[in-house]
Amino acid sequence: LHSQARWLGRVDEVYDNVQLAWEDGASCKVMRTSANSLAVHSPTMDEQTWFWPSMSVSGTRDTLRRAKWLKGSFRAPYANEHATVSKVHAAQALVRWLAAIPSEG
Repeated sequence: LHSQARWLGRVDEVYDNVQLAWEDGASCKVMRTSANSLAVHSPTMDEQTWFWPSMSVSGTRDTLRRAKWLKGSFRAPYANEHATVSKVHAAQALVRWLAAIPSEG
């Protein structure tokens, strides 16, 4: 419920910026990551999991090549190798607005 406009909505999609770290110290940020763009290797509550720090994940070669490298640079062995999520920031949420709520009074 949007408190000012009084609309009821449903979040259909969420995208996060996810920072990954490897044991050798390399680090990258995968931009606008959806729930299924990184393979999750940690226990999750469902298949539509979002990401959180300390989670073990891996990315494809294409995903990691497009990432912003913060320390080090892309190397082929990083593809599909387990990395640890070190930071997560919300990037975008797509909301489907369903109905206007009549104002009171």
